[in-house]
Amino acid sequence: MKNFWENDLLPGYYDLIVRQGTEKNRGIQTCWHVLTYSKVCSFVEESMDHLDYACGPGTLIGRYTKARSIGVDLSHNQIDYAVQNYHHSGDFIPLDNFHFRENQDSFDVITALGLFEYLNDEEILNLLDEFYFMLKENGKIIITTPNYGGLMYVLDKVLNIIGPVDYGLQNINKFSKKRLIQLINKTKFKSYKVTKFNTLFLFLSFINLNLGKKINNFIENITKNKFGFLMLLEITK
Repeated sequence: MKNFWENDLLPGYYDLIVRQGTEKNRGIQTCWHVLTYSKVCSFVEESMDHLDYACGPGTLIGRYTKARSIGVDLSHNQIDYAVQNYHHSGDFIPLDNFHFRENQDSFDVITALGLFEYLNDEEILNLLDEFYFMLKENGKIIITTPNYGGLMYVLDKVLNIIGPVDYGLQNINKFSKKRLIQLINKTKFKSYKVTKFNTLFLFLSFINLNLGKKINNFIENITKNKFGFLMLLEITK
């Protein structure tokens, strides 16, 4: 997996999608990421100690949060990009230089966006044990992963065919809400909540980014987050 993230993605790949789409005020991929970051950053307050695990090019820390943040990623290319562009917003550390055991009870919130689908169940459970160790009491973990209990299977196949990057061999774990809860029930955590977000209406951002965001958020509100291509898992220690 490391070779894929290190060699197959340009440095700053996801950050450039957000930047360029925002400047043009259109783009489905941009809307997808902007909606995700906006939802996640509502859990990260300025007064918090924050770990963004699998931070990629540092977009969440650099463009959305104002906490005391550390970003960790296995790709040195993405960490180098984050340091060059967002060093003023947080510290960015390659995964092989980050030591879980040195960070007991260190973080109020840990975010891990778009990661679980690339790990098997055992890897996820081991990682959640490490997160538990690093979280302060009453701290939270915020996780996003695709919702394969709906239309995501279809969207996934289409994107892997026509998109610039094929994630087919990397995307090994496809969660529905039910299976995600079953996995979390195997951990030390007892308090969690799963909501769905990013509806079909975000595709209106092909026309206009603000239109896509506005209609998507309206639909999420009136349906009370019962539908969406992504799931947000909020876990409390």
